[in-house]
Amino acid sequence: MVVRAYLNTLLNMVIVASTLWVWGRFYSVSILIDDSPHVNVKLVRFLMICVILLNINGNIAKFLARYWLSYAFQLYVFLQILVIICEIVILIIFVAVVRKAVAISFLIDIPFISLTIAVIEFTAFGIHRILEVRDREPSKKD
Repeated sequence: MVVRAYLNTLLNMVIVASTLWVWGRFYSVSILIDDSPHVNVKLVRFLMICVILLNINGNIAKFLARYWLSYAFQLYVFLQILVIICEIVILIIFVAVVRKAVAISFLIDIPFISLTIAVIEFTAFGIHRILEVRDREPSKKD
């Protein structure tokens, strides 16, 4: 029986990055709205950029692994490319905007990114389970 163990690692990496992403977004919103003098906003921006880059890398790695090793999921490949493009756009906007008015866009972005993460995690889990079942079927025939 062949189990594609790399999918577990990729899925875990994306789950960690996604969780850090959402927590970081909420923390950034609270800092920008509260306007606390003791918080280093530049550090928060730096950490957010690192999380965005980690998420982009995780999605690119997952996309490449799924595209090269499974040809049956063209819709998933399209959705993954769309998420990568959206994250790159969010990164560019986040780096370019330094005013505190960006907190309003964070409040709008949090439900969107949470929904996107939920859909991607569910899709990745579903594809992982389908691949496990496909790998088990040939071994049952033997």
